[in-house]
Amino acid sequence: MIEGLFSQILSFQELNHLKFILILSLFNFIYFLTPLPTTFIVIFNGFIFRTNGFIYSIFFTLFGSFLIFEFAKNLSKKKIFNQKFFKFCKKKIQMIKFIKTPNNGIIFLSRYIIPYFVHNIMFGFLETKLRRFMLIILLAEIPLILSFNNIGKSLNNFVLLKDYKISDLFLDYEFLLSFLFVFSIILIASSVEKRIIKKNN
Repeated sequence: MIEGLFSQILSFQELNHLKFILILSLFNFIYFLTPLPTTFIVIFNGFIFRTNGFIYSIFFTLFGSFLIFEFAKNLSKKKIFNQKFFKFCKKKIQMIKFIKTPNNGIIFLSRYIIPYFVHNIMFGFLETKLRRFMLIILLAEIPLILSFNNIGKSLNNFVLLKDYKISDLFLDYEFLLSFLFVFSIILIASSVEKRIIKKNN
């Protein structure tokens, strides 16, 4: 069933490439402005566009982050921010000791701990400099997006190639290295998060 669905998507790409790119671009643009997890769309882009999926994902990640960050930053400067809800949000953010005065390392590490959408909102509220924020998240996102994109590429082979077995998938060095990298990031992020919770209690 999954194989048939992806085959239909790829066949549509071959029939009308420009229309396919426009639809996927619009889908990515909307998706990266939502609080939904970005992991799935990055893997999907790697599956559909293979190596080019990395460029696609990094562009929309940065563009979406820029828009969300600027929205939060501008919101914090307007009178609407004086309302109880926004005051409560900012107070909660500032209660997190390690984020109260964020340096480059904190912005970088927290990208792996805090969800994409919340991370952009949070540092927008804290009025971090845009250029600094964008450069740091670019450096943080490159290895992670590259890894998820490689997983998507490998899954493309697994789903669409007839003679491609699950053993071939786990012997694919790109898939294996990417999977191990993502797994390591999850373990490190989890460990750092536990230490932060202990310090803030």
